[in-house]
Amino acid sequence: MSWESPSSGPVTTNEQDLVLQEPKYTSSLGAYLRPKTRKFIEEYAKVPPDRVERHIKAIVRATKFTQFAPPRITSPTDFSSQQTRAWAVSPYPSVGQMTWLNPSILIHDSHDRILSRLKAGASIVDCGCMIAPDLRQLAYEGAPTSKMYGFDVEPRFFDISFDFYNDRSSFQGKLLEADVFKSQSPLTALEGQMDIIWCAKFMHLFNRDTQIAVAARLIKLLKPAPGTMFVGSQNGYPIDYEVPLSTGGLHSRAKGFWLGSKEGMEKLWKEVSDETGTKWEVDVRLLDLRTLGMHQDDGSEDKRRTGYNLQWTCTRVDGKHALMSKMKRAFGMDGRC
Repeated sequence: MSWESPSSGPVTTNEQDLVLQEPKYTSSLGAYLRPKTRKFIEEYAKVPPDRVERHIKAIVRATKFTQFAPPRITSPTDFSSQQTRAWAVSPYPSVGQMTWLNPSILIHDSHDRILSRLKAGASIVDCGCMIAPDLRQLAYEGAPTSKMYGFDVEPRFFDISFDFYNDRSSFQGKLLEADVFKSQSPLTALEGQMDIIWCAKFMHLFNRDTQIAVAARLIKLLKPAPGTMFVGSQNGYPIDYEVPLSTGGLHSRAKGFWLGSKEGMEKLWKEVSDETGTKWEVDVRLLDLRTLGMHQDDGSEDKRRTGYNLQWTCTRVDGKHALMSKMKRAFGMDGRC
């Protein structure tokens, strides 16, 4: 089963739901473990070079976390222990295909800028962090971890992350169980405290309208000052493409998801700006991962559509006064009739 071309319209809701919930699982480390990641695991997680694959491919302990069963394993070397543990928690394609092994931030245009700011004392929150590979990559590159935060709706990922990176005693960041859709959550304590939002492979789980709402919610975490950054990386496409979903199953919390283009993301952020009364310098680019040797295209429609990385860096150019003005207008306190 494959996706329809956008020119002929999306497939029916039921068909699309089945496509998205099809297990996408690989046991091939060679296809995803890049040299930089291997070195990162060796040096940050302190895994001897000859044990890196054994560290990833190990006998998995019994799991009973969800109704989604991991793939059937026939021998101890057929699978990644951490991958299978993560798959049992949440069988998203990025989990099953081990794209979480390679930190997304390494290919982001704002990587150097983020790293420099963190080394100078800035704070960062990783949204939908899963096992927080990007925070660990930044730590490996010398960023202090005391002002790092990550949140995910599924806290069982956190133990997997500490086991995988062997940093339970050294990583000082805080990983929080939080739901971005709930008004009262641990995120409330972070409001107005963050310098940088890092949002990788998270917002594309929702349709366009919900992405605007999520961005507006997350902006509240940033300090209301010029220079704060909202940085993201997710699946994109050369043209905007909205995919509807039926209710239930893995994607039961989403009404659909939106694959945005460069122009589409720029328009989305204009709407976010209007919605929140904030102003941003927006830089967006769409990468074809095939040209970077980072996407194995087997000719299937699924692979064809998932070979693009949409990146954006939004830097705030207004400050606290704009938020205060918006609040005064909302409560009729600005002297206008």
